[in-house]
Amino acid sequence: MRVVIDTNVLASGAVAPLGGAIATIVEALRSRVFDLVLSDHILDELTRTLAKSYFTRRVSPAGLNTYVRRSMASPPILRTTSCWLPRFPPAPSTW
Repeated sequence: MRVVIDTNVLASGAVAPLGGAIATIVEALRSRVFDLVLSDHILDELTRTLAKSYFTRRVSPAGLNTYVRRSMASPPILRTTSCWLPRFPPAPSTW
């Protein structure tokens, strides 16, 4: 199964307490329960997010690098460079 995980979930995994929902998702990722699908945009956003003080105050740079390497390098990553967005008709003006 292929899964796209939002940047917020991936970043939160670096500081998530063991046994919680996010830690369970990260463990499933590491255990190869699913194949992670990432875009360049998500990877760039993750890099910027993990560099913020919220994360750097809680986890050392080495710890963040280890987290990214273990979580994202172990399972196969299907890199995409663009995404398809559906075009919806505009909402009626009466809404």
